[in-house]
Amino acid sequence: MTFIHATAAFGSRASEVLSADNALPERHIIIETLRKAAPLLGLKPTVIATLDAMLSCLAPKRNHNMVFASNMTLSARRNGLSERTLRRHAATLMEAGLLERKDSANGKRFTRYDPAHKQSMHFGFDLSPLFCKLGEIAAMAVAAQEQSEQIAYLKSRSAPSFARCFMPTRTTAKRWKHCASFETN
Repeated sequence: MTFIHATAAFGSRASEVLSADNALPERHIIIETLRKAAPLLGLKPTVIATLDAMLSCLAPKRNHNMVFASNMTLSARRNGLSERTLRRHAATLMEAGLLERKDSANGKRFTRYDPAHKQSMHFGFDLSPLFCKLGEIAAMAVAAQEQSEQIAYLKSRSAPSFARCFMPTRTTAKRWKHCASFETN
């Protein structure tokens, strides 16, 4: 068995060792949890799809949660979504507290590393609030699921009562027949 020693690009080395205990969940798990909690968060499926496109731009092994992709790249990952709609979805995610914008002076998304101070400056979409709120979002997803099940139960319980209320009886059928003949005369 051969072992290969791999290194990360300068300035992008993780400050902490990732293990199975502190690893972030995979993108599809995050999106599925958000879809379940969407009614309580007030997010539409198109906004969640845009967030999925942003998550797909994150490097698998990283020490930050910044998205540096351009609007054109995000638009391509969303099958031609307009820039205006992309900006509107980003604003919706900011209002929901799942995204922070860190804008550079020229509006571009990039990172700069200062070797003298050994720190980086990141400009782009910061998804750290999303990852910080995953526990809360998971609880909201469970609550939304329970609420949906409760509504389904109440609907199935009340359906027979509604059917009895609106089912025509002999007297109402005679009444309607009389009204129908009255209108035709």
